[in-house]
Amino acid sequence: MEIEEVIRYVLVSYKIIKRYEEIQISNEFKENEHPRDKDGKFTSAGKGYTNSSVIDIKGNELGEFTDIKEARLKAKEYYKKHLQGKIIHKDGIDIQFSGRGLRETIHASAIQKLNLIPSLERIIKTGKMSEEKPLKHIRRDRTKSFREITNDINIDGEHKKVLVYILQDTSGHWYYDIALLKIKKEVDNNYICIENSQFDMNLYII
Repeated sequence: MEIEEVIRYVLVSYKIIKRYEEIQISNEFKENEHPRDKDGKFTSAGKGYTNSSVIDIKGNELGEFTDIKEARLKAKEYYKKHLQGKIIHKDGIDIQFSGRGLRETIHASAIQKLNLIPSLERIIKTGKMSEEKPLKHIRRDRTKSFREITNDINIDGEHKKVLVYILQDTSGHWYYDIALLKIKKEVDNNYICIENSQFDMNLYII
């Protein structure tokens, strides 16, 4: 091997190693950049979170209840009173809260998800929104595309991410539908809604 080739090989190898080290450093979790409170929970001053805000879910957002049946009733009442029909503005688009499938969805939901309902508006308003993604086929309800919104929460003492979908119909209106039918990503990067008989709340802890 010529001396010039040896030098070139060494320089290229050095650059590759250096870049790898930079990536590793940038991916390291820096505890001092993610302050916690006295209970060990992440606070809103932490870096790397959506809009530098972590939503703290205490578990008492719906008030007091004695069993899951009462919790579901309170969640339904909260949604109907404070969210259903409401329009919020985010990143240049208007999003309306739909009430379609509310009763069935609430009836099938666990307490952890129910406690997130009072924070839904904040989750959407302060969350990170994806680009618009088309459905492969227009749905029966005329839904043609969707966006994903993710946000950071503290729940049960743990830092988690929460995901919701907002949908767009053929008239160009965006809405949050609490009774979202499953969305599946295909290999070719097209998206299609899978129609289910069982409702699932459009609010996922990931």
